Parts: sequence; structure tokens; C-alpha cells
Amino acid sequence: MLQPANPNPKEPKGLVQPPTKRPQLARHFLDAIDETPEFHDPYSELSLFLSQRIKQEMRHCSSSKKWSHKLQDELIDKIRPDFEKRFPRYRLGVNALKKTWEKVHFYSSQIQDHKEALTQDGKLNIPFLIKENLKTLSRVKQACQIHPYHYAHQLAVKMGECIAIVDGTRPKLDQLTRTIWSVHKHLIPKLPVGQHKSPYDDYDRIDKLIVKLILEITAEKPWISQCALAYQVRLSLRAHENLLEKVSEEEMHAVIAKLAERHRPLFPLVDRVEKPVPLLEQLPYSAVQIIEREIAQAHIEDPQLNSEQLALLVCDFFQKVRQISFKDEQEELERKINVWTMQSDMLCRWIRMNQESALYTFVSEHFNPSSLEESAAQITEAFRQRYPQLTPHVALLGQRVWALIKHLWYVRYPDPDATSFERFLKWHIKLLMNRHSDELIAQLSQICQKMLPLVPFDGASALALLQEEESQKK
Repeated sequence: MLQPANPNPKEPKGLVQPPTKRPQLARHFLDAIDETPEFHDPYSELSLFLSQRIKQEMRHCSSSKKWSHKLQDELIDKIRPDFEKRFPRYRLGVNALKKTWEKVHFYSSQIQDHKEALTQDGKLNIPFLIKENLKTLSRVKQACQIHPYHYAHQLAVKMGECIAIVDGTRPKLDQLTRTIWSVHKHLIPKLPVGQHKSPYDDYDRIDKLIVKLILEITAEKPWISQCALAYQVRLSLRAHENLLEKVSEEEMHAVIAKLAERHRPLFPLVDRVEKPVPLLEQLPYSAVQIIEREIAQAHIEDPQLNSEQLALLVCDFFQKVRQISFKDEQEELERKINVWTMQSDMLCRWIRMNQESALYTFVSEHFNPSSLEESAAQITEAFRQRYPQLTPHVALLGQRVWALIKHLWYVRYPDPDATSFERFLKWHIKLLMNRHSDELIAQLSQICQKMLPLVPFDGASALALLQEEESQKK
């Protein structure tokens, strides 16, 4: 075997030389970051670090509007020490630094003229960006071979890169897409309900409960804002959760059975022995109200049910609610509340109701879309006269009739190509027709801003719908 030459001829050849310390690899042998996949991924730790640091330094550098050698030197001096500690395998090159600076500068200049684009703490105002981008997206002519939700996903990716670069945080693209799609689908004309299933449409137990609560709250408070609606839904969910924590499944069945008998005094159960329910006297009044409301609603939906049938329906409802893990799914629960409340009444077009119930059948047969409030009052009174046992619950009956009329309005709208948002506007135009047109358009704008904060409002389109309604009345 060949031996290496002795570097020091004065040393005996037979002695083994002590190992020398390997010199540190020169910086120019490290990987340049602009040649790595991490640099081209806007959501990587490397890209987020650079974006965040450059945004911070842009506030203090002597010149941040135009790239120069002076700006380049300032950025390198300030960013390199932390960069080398954080990413020792990479070398911070001028080319990568300039590209990142240009991206940050581009997005920052895009939003600097819009005060609403940033929150008070300097972060991007996501709802504002969604609303502004939907103005453009709603005008895009969509290809037939592409599913409509792909456009929402594309917008989410575009916004996600902006969030990553300007805020220096990794966005949750899936949640952002779901939020955008929940609004965008209401702005798409000629979109048949049920034929375009999307992976971003949720409807599990939590969704069903949230939608049920929204229908009840908006029937009682038709002009409620999105913020107030979300708050009321949270309160109601917390009340249901607290009730089920205090009452076991067996105790709940006993309480429901007892209360159901009070709602159907005309149909007593044969040979039933009256059993006291001690827990009923111990429950808070608010908890008893929740149970009684569910029984009353089931009674209103189908007045011919006897007390046992009512109890079974209500027990089944609370059993399904009990299966929801409220505490384990707080973040997901909050996301769902926001997604559904952002849609307000428009969600009626995308949900199914029990069309076989006695009340729905009656409302469907007698609904007159030309006079909403008058029709609701007449249907409520006619149904009460047919089932006089509902008289103690006439207020709740009226609210339920209003919710069903609203659902029929969205699913039976005369123009099948109309968007959900156009149906929303036409609904409120009918309710506000006694006002002057200029005042009505302003009122519609305020209603949309309050109830549909993510939906862009176009005064010209609203005026065209108003004129169409006025011409139909002549």
C-alpha cells in the first residue's frame, strides 16, 4: 500500500502524527438559499424568517422604497448574525435577500393605500382582504370543467402567500379556503345546489346544531348582526354543554318525559303512573327552559304527536348533542361558528329541512312570496286555529313559520339562476319597499355590512333589483 509522503522530514517516519483540528468550512461552500426548495416555499421556516426580519428592518432602514447598495449592506449587517445562528447550513446571499425584499415591498405597497387592510397591531385584516378579492372573483367567468370551489382555493393560496410574506406567519390554507368558499358560493350564478359537492362544505353534528341555533336566533331577531349572532350562538352552545354536564342521560330522559306530558294534556298516556322527578325541581330555570323549548318546537312542528313521541324526538336530539366534544374541539367550534354566521340567512339555500312535518307542509301550501310579513302572520294564525293546543306557544310558532318561509324563499326563488346574495337582497327589498329608493339602497348597504361582512355590496346591482321589484308591482 502506498504511504503518504512525510510532511516533516525531521520527524521519524515511524511516529504517528496527532490528528489536527479540521478547519471550519468556508462560508462560500455553504448552500446558497436561493437554490434551495425552502426558499421557494413561502411557508417554510426560512422564508417566514426572512420575510418577518425584512419587514421589521424596512421600518428603520434609511431607504426602503428603492433597492440600493446601501440598503443591501444595512440589511445584510442586521439580518446575517441571526440568520447564521438559525440556519447554519445556508449562506445568506444578496440575490435571495433582494428577492425577498422585493416581495415584501410589493405586498406592502399593495395595501398601504388601504387603511382597512391592516389591523391596529399592524397585522393583515383578513376579512377585508377576502371581501376585496371577492369583488374581482365574482366577476371572473368560470370554466365549466373546473369546480367552482377551485377558485376559492386559488384565492386562499394567493392570500396565504401575502399573509406569509407580510405577517411572517404560516396561514391555515384549509381554513382560509373554507371561509372564502362559504361566501363565494353565494355569489355564483347558475350554481345548482347539491350538484357541486365540495370538500370544503362541512355538515356534521356540530354544524347541524349551529345551523339550528342560527335559524332560531335569526327568526327571533331578523336584523341581528353577524357579531351578535356569533355571540348568541356561543352562549347557546355553552348553555347546552352546561346542561348535559349536570344531567346524566337517564336523568335527562326522565325530565323530558315529565315535561312532554305537560305539553300534551289532551293526550294522556293510558294507565301511566305518575312518578316524581326530583331533579326537575333542582335544575336551574335556564336549563329547564332549554328542554321545554325543544319540546315546544317538536310539538309545533307536528302537533299530532303524543307525549311519548315528543319525548323520543327530544331525547334523540339531546343524545346527539351529548356526542359533541365541546371542550376538545374549541378551535374547530369557533371556526364553524364564524363560517356559518358569516352566511346569515343565505345558508337557507344550502340546508335541508324536514319537508314532511305538518307545519312545513302547511307553510308550503299557503306561502305567498309577494307579501312576506302578511303571509307569515296569516299562516301562523291559521295553523294555531287548526291546532288550538299550540296557543301557549304562539310566539314560538310565529318564529318557526318565519324561518320556514325564509327557507322556501331561498329554495323556490322564481329565477333559478339568481345567486343566494341576490335572493338575500330581494328578500330585504320586499321588507323595505315603503322607503324611498335612495334611502333603501343605503339601508341595504348597512344591512349587508352588518349581517354579511365578507360579501361585497354593489349599489348599482342592488338598484337594478329594486327597479325590477318596482316594475313587477306596477
